[in-house]
Amino acid sequence: MVATIDSMSNSAVTTTNREEEIAFLAMEQALGINIELADAGGGNSMPDGAWPTADGRGIVEVTSPPAAGQLAKWASSKRANEPLSESGVISARINELASHLMEELEQDWATENIKKLQAHSAEQRHLYLFARTEIQGSYFYRLSDEYKNDSVEHIANLDLP
Repeated sequence: MVATIDSMSNSAVTTTNREEEIAFLAMEQALGINIELADAGGGNSMPDGAWPTADGRGIVEVTSPPAAGQLAKWASSKRANEPLSESGVISARINELASHLMEELEQDWATENIKKLQAHSAEQRHLYLFARTEIQGSYFYRLSDEYKNDSVEHIANLDLP
């Protein structure tokens, strides 16, 4: 039941950005639903996407930690047709995944999106997090890590706002 991008848009003036488009398609595939565009970057305090559920509706907000500097660097490299790479030190914070994610979700960029989800009636609410930088991605990847040869990092004590 995968939708095309055209079928998600219920507004002639609002369109998804690339991250929202990917998030919608991934969620549609995983949940077997058809997400309709509700806001997606429109800035009108609506969740990005919505779909009907048996008991009402589901809503999703697609968001990422700010990365304005990184995006400017990417744009510059692309315009100059230069190769782009990320480098730096990532603090692994092993066995601190839950506390790190709670710190992230307490920041303004996250609380604004969480409030947006809480402001609308829904049977299901999803906050779809994506990473623009390797530093953020390293934490998000660990949420679904299989830990084949290592101990699992429990996130049961992750307290969502």
